[in-house]
Amino acid sequence: MKIGVLVCNKMTYDCTGIGCFKAFEDRRDAFSIYQDAKLLAFFHCNGCNKPLFEGMDYKFEQLKRSGVDTLHMARCIEVECHRYDEIKLTLEDKGFQVVKGSHS
Repeated sequence: MKIGVLVCNKMTYDCTGIGCFKAFEDRRDAFSIYQDAKLLAFFHCNGCNKPLFEGMDYKFEQLKRSGVDTLHMARCIEVECHRYDEIKLTLEDKGFQVVKGSHS
């Protein structure tokens, strides 16, 4: 299985991603469902004040070409984003399986 992690744009200025990567490496929290998975992508949304996925088609194409089929919506999106449900539905409409969370 090949997965990616979608993180909150505004949090990328303060966050190194260590929590997500460490949880994946240790197969804990939201990543405990995997035994044999590869983390291929770590990317952010467009931000709070921009159209949700405007201009992101290229990113989605890259993910699909690389075989990414599952996207985790990182903990920061769950905590910070008022558009969580809209993001989840959009990703599912693009053909991705969506998993809630990354690390605790």
